[in-house]
Parts: sequence; structure tokens; C-alpha cells
Amino acid sequence: MKITTKEFNEVMDFSEYLDYYLQKFDRGKTLNGFSDEDLESLRDAVKYNLRGKILVSYKESFFNTHVLIPKKSTNDYMTLKKLCDFFKAVPESSFIDKV
Repeated sequence: MKITTKEFNEVMDFSEYLDYYLQKFDRGKTLNGFSDEDLESLRDAVKYNLRGKILVSYKESFFNTHVLIPKKSTNDYMTLKKLCDFFKAVPESSFIDKV
């Protein structure tokens, strides 16, 4: 999978904070639009350290304009991207206590 370096850096930078969001859910917060399936993928991303696996396996293009992610890590990257895009779009104040 070939993506721009800018996009890759944004996803990797933001994915550093996924553990923070998982802790919010574990402390009894909930978020509208975030399903149980999404919560499980968040747990898996943190538990299996998908960010670390990608950072170990990616390669940069010759001119550093693109990043090449191996096929075995493509699904991991897509999961991280989906989670990061969701949390970027949601304001922090949207987290509410479970009733």
C-alpha cells in the first residue's frame, strides 16, 4: 500500500493517543456513534500494538514523498486510520457518562 508521507505521519501521530481514548471507555464514558464493534477494534489496536507493528515494517520511498506499507500490515493501517479519523472528527466534550 502506498500513501503520502503526510497522511502516514498524521495517522501515526494521532494513533499514539488511542490508549487514552480506550481508558475513557474503560472508566465508564460512552460516545454516540461509536459501536461495540468499533470499541473492540480500538481494544485490539491497543492490545496488539498495531502502531508499533506498522512503524517496524514500513518503508519510505526514495524521495520521502510516500510511505510503503507491506500487504501484511495493510489491514492494521486501515484500522488505525479509521479510528483516528473518527476521533479527530469528534470533540472531546462528546464523551458522556454511562447511565
